[in-house]
Amino acid sequence: MISKYENVGLELIDSLREYILGLWKSGVPSYPSMNVDGWKTDEQFFEADHLAVKALKHDLYQLVGYVNFSGWAMVNTQGCQHPRHQHTNVLLSGVYYVDPGDPPTPTEFDLEEFDTGRARVLSPLASPGTLITFSEGVWHYVPVYRGTRPRITIVLNAKRQDNP
Repeated sequence: MISKYENVGLELIDSLREYILGLWKSGVPSYPSMNVDGWKTDEQFFEADHLAVKALKHDLYQLVGYVNFSGWAMVNTQGCQHPRHQHTNVLLSGVYYVDPGDPPTPTEFDLEEFDTGRARVLSPLASPGTLITFSEGVWHYVPVYRGTRPRITIVLNAKRQDNP
């Protein structure tokens, strides 16, 4: 299942963009990831002592209803991509768009139609403040980014209580 929420934390976008790009430009090493040529924070992004990050965490909690979630920020520049993968051992995952890039590049989801068995790709359009949530095991990827402005996203995984 995939859900889309618009205009989440719009008042936080500028501060989140500045904070994430500041980390990226400061030389903080990229956390190991499948993200090809992109940059990723560690997976404790929501623990940062930053007002906008704390406010976004609260807003996301209000929307998804889970307290136990982890997340990370990602920056993709021209030529970056994120190969097809899935998040497992989670209740719910999400992609929050700080900046979908220019041109906007959505995360693409591979869905199988249960009645026909045919596969289809869902590419929900996103703008700053869009949150796309999806259930465990949904295959997704980011195609090669061709934009001129950094594509900035924050990913979250709502964890099961017994999953550290």
